Amino acid sequence: MSGYNRHSKLKEMPCDPCREAQRQWWRDRRVSHGTHINILRREWRARTPNANRNRMHRANANGGQIGYYSDQDVLDIYGTDCYLCGKPIDLEANRQCGKPGWEKGFHVEHVIPLSKGGPDTIENVRPSHGQCNIIKASKILTKQLDEKQDNDEQQVGTEEKKTKKDGEPREVVGYDA
Repeated sequence: MSGYNRHSKLKEMPCDPCREAQRQWWRDRRVSHGTHINILRREWRARTPNANRNRMHRANANGGQIGYYSDQDVLDIYGTDCYLCGKPIDLEANRQCGKPGWEKGFHVEHVIPLSKGGPDTIENVRPSHGQCNIIKASKILTKQLDEKQDNDEQQVGTEEKKTKKDGEPREVVGYDA
C-alpha cells in the first residue's frame, strides 16, 4: 500500500511527500492514458446528455430563457439580504459548499429552478445564503412566486423585497430559517 493510500485508510491528512508522490502519479497517468481518458469522457457525455454542466446549458435544455447577468448585477438590484430568510448575507464568506463559513456566503438562487423550466434571467434570480439555497433545493415556494410576480410587474430593484405591500414582514412558506 502506498503512503498516500495508507493516510487515506487511516482517515488522516497525507504528509507532503505522500501528497507530492500522488500528484506525480496522476500526472504520469494522464500522459500515458490521455487518449483513453478522453474517450471515456466522450462516452460519458454521450450517455448523459442532460448532465449538470453549467446553468446556461441547463436552462437551454429545459426550454428556459437565458439572460446575461453578473453576481454584482444581482446584488445591485436585489440588495445583500437573503430573499429566503431575510437576514444579511456575508459577502466575505466562502461561497464553496463545505468550506468554513459557506453557510452564510452568497449564492445566486433561482426563484423558479432551472430544473423546473425556470428562466436563467435577472428577473428569476435572487441573492441567498448558501445554506438557504441548498435547503430550498429545486422546490418552488408559492409565497415567493406570488411576490416575484407582483414585483416583476413593478420596477425591479425597489425596497419592497423585505416586506409585503401592506408593510408586514414577509411570510416564507415551506422553509425553516
